[in-house]
Amino acid sequence: MKFFITTERGLENIIADDIKELGIKTWVGNRIGKIFAEGDSEHVFLLNFLGRSINKVYILIKKAKINSLNDVKEELKDINWEDYIDKGQTFAVSVEKAGRKDFSSIDVARLAGDTIIERIASLRKRPKVDLRNPDVKIRLDIFKDEMLVGIDTTGPSLHMRRYRVFNHPKAVKTTIAYLMIKLSSWSENESLYDPMCGGGTIPIEAAISCRKIPIFVFRGNEYAFYKLKFLPLDRVEYIKERLLESMDRSMNCTIIGSDINEEYIKGAIKNAEKAKVLDTIKFFTANIFHLEFQSIFDKIVLNPPYFVKNLSMFDFYRKLLLKLLRMIREGGKIVLLTPKIRIMLKILDELKLKYELHSFYRQRLTKNGIFIIKP
Repeated sequence: MKFFITTERGLENIIADDIKELGIKTWVGNRIGKIFAEGDSEHVFLLNFLGRSINKVYILIKKAKINSLNDVKEELKDINWEDYIDKGQTFAVSVEKAGRKDFSSIDVARLAGDTIIERIASLRKRPKVDLRNPDVKIRLDIFKDEMLVGIDTTGPSLHMRRYRVFNHPKAVKTTIAYLMIKLSSWSENESLYDPMCGGGTIPIEAAISCRKIPIFVFRGNEYAFYKLKFLPLDRVEYIKERLLESMDRSMNCTIIGSDINEEYIKGAIKNAEKAKVLDTIKFFTANIFHLEFQSIFDKIVLNPPYFVKNLSMFDFYRKLLLKLLRMIREGGKIVLLTPKIRIMLKILDELKLKYELHSFYRQRLTKNGIFIIKP
């Protein structure tokens, strides 16, 4: 069984490496914001339960070259849709299209729906389309002359962890927070500090990862695969129990979060409580520039503000970085997320610091950078 998996655009290689750690064959293809994987049917559940860096998992049922709407129809007619849409089930088709102007996404979705109905109706009672809450969610992903046909197994994106009861106005996406921690090479015997933690996403993701808490603990039964009757759903509870047994219930991780805004810290505490990791994180209210920590943290991971009153972003980032350098231990790392890539590059070059830069796109158009700084 093959899968295509949606990811943050620009971080495909890092995410593919992360998924490989689950023991699943994974590779990067020619699609921006997607990686590919191969495994058995149970890997559907593992990807959805443990894929901390990914958004959605689709079972890839066909990959084809197309040049026209008629090609789309012929390729779809060749699929045994009755194997995927059970008797009495509803379905819907969504289309993601880029690089083609000779037909629209609406044209493709309408054609796909008609073709699937025609195929199944020739064998049994015709299925119904339900655009609001379908049992089977089919996705056609078209880029230039290539079409991927997939079935959604995830439902709401995996970045929606469901532990946020307080929403910070500029919260970092959970998948990005996890990847920043991953890029820091943090291990459970090291200290991790976020001095501008806002609603606590980075410390919470660190605690969840450290304690091996699977994602389904927060998401319940909202996964789309529960309605896919061609999957071995009788195995789901066994896999869940196995993952729960492998959780680390100790509280040995050293994770610290602070913020200048007391209301944000109160919100972070609420989020950590909902995520069941408050006993693993120490939160406190503080202005980082008033702290006197000297060389005490192994890893500092943060998402600083993108605008500061009465101070240029160059001056702010320079002042911040100099403060972080005093806090980090020798051999430690600072991982910092910002859209102000040129400003950071100028400061890092001026201070003659070693760094890695991983660029990606948020909300399609906004380029961001994850800087890994090695003092």
